[in-house]
Amino acid sequence: MDFTFHNSGHRQQFEQKGYLVVNLLTAAEVAELLQFYHSLHHSHKTGYGFHVSLDNTDPEFVCNINNRITAVLQRSMEQLFGNFRLFSGRFLVKDHNRLGLVTPHQDWSFTDETRSVSATVWVPLQDTTIQNGAIGVIEGSHLAYTGIRATPLPVFKVPFDDCSPQIFPYLKIIDMQAGQALLMNNRLIHGSPPNLGSNARISAGAEIIPQSAPLYHYYLHPTENMVMQYAIDDTFFYHYSNAKLLQLYQKQETPQGLKLIGKLPYNHAQQTWETVSQIIQSGYVHPFGPLMQQIYNYSYHLSDTPPFASNVPQTTPNLKSQQKSVWNWVKSKLQP
Repeated sequence: MDFTFHNSGHRQQFEQKGYLVVNLLTAAEVAELLQFYHSLHHSHKTGYGFHVSLDNTDPEFVCNINNRITAVLQRSMEQLFGNFRLFSGRFLVKDHNRLGLVTPHQDWSFTDETRSVSATVWVPLQDTTIQNGAIGVIEGSHLAYTGIRATPLPVFKVPFDDCSPQIFPYLKIIDMQAGQALLMNNRLIHGSPPNLGSNARISAGAEIIPQSAPLYHYYLHPTENMVMQYAIDDTFFYHYSNAKLLQLYQKQETPQGLKLIGKLPYNHAQQTWETVSQIIQSGYVHPFGPLMQQIYNYSYHLSDTPPFASNVPQTTPNLKSQQKSVWNWVKSKLQP
């Protein structure tokens, strides 16, 4: 049971690489969402340059944004996909701030992934490059790391978490134009550099699952080595974000008023870089790696040297000739 693709080539790329870039919103729709964003009071802004509207403490504020974003995305996505529903519409914004680096990670699990695929729809509302916080991915990593992802982060750990700093330089940065959409399997490893440009990087996002797929939330129990599986509806996201769930966890509390489906064992064992590097096919010369490493060092105050000079073009090099995919690793494991 999956959402469907009207274009078979889109389906093949999404299944093998774990993501797909498509033209989605018109200039008028981009302008509509930007105007809506600027009409709001964003009291949830952080001090490190990255903020998400889900973190706002007012459920009505979060709900209003969800309804507006999903309505705009819905009418355009119906031209490309079928059998889907959108939820958790939100703004994701990076202001100019060297601290706004997002380390490589996977998104939450939103449904039973042994039965259904879930994905993030991410739409930048201005052109994005490595300079202003474009998203980077590890192609095919959704095929290698298929376990449950629970909240809250960073308490809940997936097997590669301890290697996130080493993974960051290998992210494939995806240049995108305003109004394009990145459809990304929620299992795909991704991250982004900080916004070192002069203007805010404003994007809209939502989640997509098959129309009839059940919606779940997975939460790490604060006192038991177990992951709680709850049945939820769309209103869950009006009240809970990772930041809010982290506060709940720190109080040793669990979400209330939700139907508990079951408990799953939690294995927090970490893989070594030797293992992770083999899985993500990162043991090769990455032409953009040195700059990505410099960005990481600058963001984490390991260096005071800005990564970009004023004359650096606002673009990302073409890495097609250098890319390898986790798909090759997966196929090698499937061979007898």
